Amino acid sequence: MTYNGCFVPVTGVVAEVIEGEAVIINLSTGVYYSMDRAGAVVWEALAAGHSAADIAAALTISSGVAADVVNADMDTLLRALTAEGLVSGHTEVPPATTALAFPASEYSAPTLTSYRDMRDLLALDPPAPGLDNIAWNSSSTDPKK
Repeated sequence: MTYNGCFVPVTGVVAEVIEGEAVIINLSTGVYYSMDRAGAVVWEALAAGHSAADIAAALTISSGVAADVVNADMDTLLRALTAEGLVSGHTEVPPATTALAFPASEYSAPTLTSYRDMRDLLALDPPAPGLDNIAWNSSSTDPKK
């Protein structure tokens, strides 16, 4: 995957980083995700508009891990985020909204964990108003439709 741009969260994806863990919900599918440690920092940097190349470089510097290892891990993560429909790639890099700095810590590859167990529950009670026609709700047997 190329790092010549940025990857931004798509419409319908909401996230919050709480105590070093990114909790991400794709409102259109009802699937939620988690990334901790480096993954949470990467998510915040992506959401702030930093390019994937800048994120990988900063992660390499802060962790002291070889650039080829970090680049391979970033590639895997970006492919997973894209495949799940959480981010989309753009060739233009908008101005970042925050400074890019990762705390020095023991490195672990940023990974995305998905949880599909709440999908049906979210279909019954969507977390936001106005989501009547979302994909995971279209197979509903609701008599009003």
